Parts: sequence; C-alpha cells; structure tokens
Amino acid sequence: MLAKSLYSAYGISSHTELTYLLDSQLNMFVGEYTERQLKGLDNHWIIKPFVGSAPAEFAVTSNLDMIIRCMEAGPRLVQKYIERPLLHEGHKLVFQFFVLIRKVLFFINSSSL
Repeated sequence: MLAKSLYSAYGISSHTELTYLLDSQLNMFVGEYTERQLKGLDNHWIIKPFVGSAPAEFAVTSNLDMIIRCMEAGPRLVQKYIERPLLHEGHKLVFQFFVLIRKVLFFINSSSL
C-alpha cells in the first residue's frame, strides 16, 4: 500500500521502483512493460503476493504471459527488478517499513443519513 499511496500523492517518483498492483493496475503495467520493451530496456520484474511475503512465492521474470498468469494464484504486485542495487560493503541494502496504527477515526457525513 506504501507504493500505491506514494503514487497517488506524487505520481511516479525516481526514488521508488516502479510498482503495480496487478488486479487494479494491469493496464498501466502492460503499458510500461511494452514501452520498456520497445526501447530495449531491461524488463525483469519481481512478482510478489499482495499480502504476506514468503520468499517461495516470489518470482523474477521478463515474460509478460507468466506475470499475467501469476494473478491466478491471488492478488499480486509486480515491481521493477533493480538492475544495479545500492550496495554497502558488497551487500544489498534492504529497507522495510513497519507502521503501527494506534487509532482509526470514522467520519460520517450527516447529509447521507
């Protein structure tokens, strides 16, 4: 959801890798994939479950048909594979964000009651 929120607020950013939720952004992804293919750019993508992150459920491919077929296993997101990742002393850096929601407020529009 972080990628979707950032995209909604700021559009595509050079600070995050391209990420698409396949169930709702398939057309946008296919457009990006096709454009990269026509330009001869690297087109490897990581496919991940939308919920959970068991490494056994990840796949890396440049095959568009395979990416689309992965949707049959449930909600998936696809993220551009980083060709040259940031390394620190020869090791890839990985950032994870954890968010704690302490309070949820619901606003009811009185005119709709």
